Amino acid sequence: MTYKWNLQEAENYAKAFAALLSDEYFKNKLTINGGEILNLTESKQLNLLTIRELYDKWQTETERLKSPYFDFEQSEVKQALADFMNVLSRFILVNKDNFIPLLTKSTKKTLELYISPVSFFENLMRDLPDFKLTSEWLKNNGRFFKDYGWVLSEMLNRLSGLQFVYANQAIDWVKEIITDDKIENHEKALRDFSQILPLPFGFGSTPTAAPAKKGSSFFDTDFSNDIPKMQEQAAALPEPVFREFPKIEPAEPVRKSADVVEVVAEKSVTETFAPTQPPVEQRLNEKLTNESKTINESLTEGQNHGASLSDFHQKRKIESISGSISLNQRFLFINNLFEGKYEVFNQAVNELEACSSFTEAKEQMLRNYMPKFKWDLRSAEAEEFFDILKRRFN
Repeated sequence: MTYKWNLQEAENYAKAFAALLSDEYFKNKLTINGGEILNLTESKQLNLLTIRELYDKWQTETERLKSPYFDFEQSEVKQALADFMNVLSRFILVNKDNFIPLLTKSTKKTLELYISPVSFFENLMRDLPDFKLTSEWLKNNGRFFKDYGWVLSEMLNRLSGLQFVYANQAIDWVKEIITDDKIENHEKALRDFSQILPLPFGFGSTPTAAPAKKGSSFFDTDFSNDIPKMQEQAAALPEPVFREFPKIEPAEPVRKSADVVEVVAEKSVTETFAPTQPPVEQRLNEKLTNESKTINESLTEGQNHGASLSDFHQKRKIESISGSISLNQRFLFINNLFEGKYEVFNQAVNELEACSSFTEAKEQMLRNYMPKFKWDLRSAEAEEFFDILKRRFN
């Protein structure tokens, strides 16, 4: 079965999905770096497209540095500027407010890639610099595609011997290359999205980065599978110091292997577009559980043992409802109590935070949410939700 693409629904979903993941990730951290982004979720393609959004920002910042009062075409100036931007790229550090828009864009694009790949690549061609497709652009962007990378590889083959083609020609190539029999099946990846936040799209009936060498850019990284080698090399690297902007102290130390990377030897075109694997870092769900569990495992565990969630928490008073809801609980509450509607869940929590007593909070739920979503008050999720309310107003 396939999902039906709806642009407005995709945009709304991407905002809610990015906010949900960011709320959880930044609960105990102030910033996220490049290596951590590569391991943020189980979806390698989503992580890579998030890095690609940063790559676009990096290029935009490079252009902004070019003043009309100096000659930026001189070879020495070009080299100095390239070295400077490459150094900056290896010290990625993004706070929550700046990260959410990046993750929102990459989430929407990942869903479009999986659900409507022809539309995705057509839009990609429409956004080409100067509306020209070049081999340099294809090689630079090929690194960010674990899925459908063969499309860019085929376009590179067709471009052989040509300096460039215009966007309209590139769009025609997309339609010729991505035929029905070559559509990749990413139903599992979409189910993984739905387990975090249910997808709104209806169903149809049809079917790590290896360390970068000194002087190179983080965005030149070949996202290979050589994870043990990367860990061994990164362990010997010095702790980086970020000095370009006011320093934001993370709530917990950042691993050395996440910030400094080394580019491996230049690869062939086939290797450039080959499926890639980011470096091993503690993933979001692993950081939250302190165990090596995937998001799916955590969710399954929450579903199988929902009735014992209240036993896990002490009955002490809490200061904040939102701050006391774990990632597993958040998924369960949104999916089972609020029909997957993240924004409604957020609204309900904000209203409850404003209540002055448990009685008032309970009446709020009875009046505005329980009848609407037909809560089963005997369910583990409902019991756990009310247990948190009691602790808030104890």
